[in-house]
Amino acid sequence: MAGFNHSYNHRPEPSQLGQEFGLDTKVTFVLNGQQQTGKVAKQLANSAVVEIDEDHDNEKLIFRSNGVVVINYKQLQKV
Repeated sequence: MAGFNHSYNHRPEPSQLGQEFGLDTKVTFVLNGQQQTGKVAKQLANSAVVEIDEDHDNEKLIFRSNGVVVINYKQLQKV
């Protein structure tokens, strides 16, 4: 197929800001007005997929999100 885009094999390169948040980096962020912690599971171009640390106060969030969220690098801070 001429012109077929094979971009599905392309892994996004993290932005310059994202370089600071490599895989397994412990991070903190605010989600729905509550402070959360977790670790970077996957880097995207401008965001990271973060595995949320489960605690007593965020059980519903963990259930609704399957324990992961996508957060812009600008909203992350290293722990």
